Amino acid sequence: MKKFTLIELLVVIGIIGILIGILLPAISSAIKEGKKTSAEADLKLIVTGCQAYYQDLQYLPYSHPNPLNNTVDFKDIQHNIGGDNPRNREYMAVPDEDMLNPWDGAYMVGFDLLYQHSAETPYGTAPGNIGAWTEVPGGQILISWE
Repeated sequence: MKKFTLIELLVVIGIIGILIGILLPAISSAIKEGKKTSAEADLKLIVTGCQAYYQDLQYLPYSHPNPLNNTVDFKDIQHNIGGDNPRNREYMAVPDEDMLNPWDGAYMVGFDLLYQHSAETPYGTAPGNIGAWTEVPGGQILISWE
């Protein structure tokens, strides 16, 4: 019965190492795109929840205003969207802890408090009453609006 030699074993280990080296960047890229997609979905949910809140109560879930650009960290209003509002309705399922993006950064929301259908964000004007954004590592910005 023939056995494996040390050289054959090392060749097999080398081939496995090369295959892992080829797959690692692809897996890393897939994880990065998955986080980005998750953040985009969260932004859409935030904007939709704020819009449902507005349509039901006829005012925006605004608190702790920033006088420079009418923006707020979503964690400051997530309790309003999650059911702590005059009608006790849940417009969006939010976690008990602060809702953060996949990179542990904040989701920001900008409101058009004059109801002129143009929400100001630090990155430009978003069409609609509500704009939401978050920063992605590498300087990229994800924005959603309604």
